[in-house]
Amino acid sequence: MLTSKEEKRLKEYEEQMAMPKWKHILIYGVLAWGVTVGILVSLFSLLVDGISFGKILRRDLWINLIGFPVGGVFVGIIFRWSLPRQIKKLREKESLPG
Repeated sequence: MLTSKEEKRLKEYEEQMAMPKWKHILIYGVLAWGVTVGILVSLFSLLVDGISFGKILRRDLWINLIGFPVGGVFVGIIFRWSLPRQIKKLREKESLPG
């Protein structure tokens, strides 16, 4: 028996599995993870390291917006690789008497 959150998550996972692999990697790895982390690291450098805003815009932000999305390809591959396992666990839980 699944909770309503788990049912919603299962539906989302199934929709993601229906996507082409490259699209899933692009959306969830490169854009959702890579760009977000790149911006957050730049903001963290601005706040904690005391790097000037001008230097962040001139150099660090662009490096982060290139490097982290490249890493996001690998994160997207890992996300996609884990989806069938997550779906399987939820379906097994769904079939349990409850």
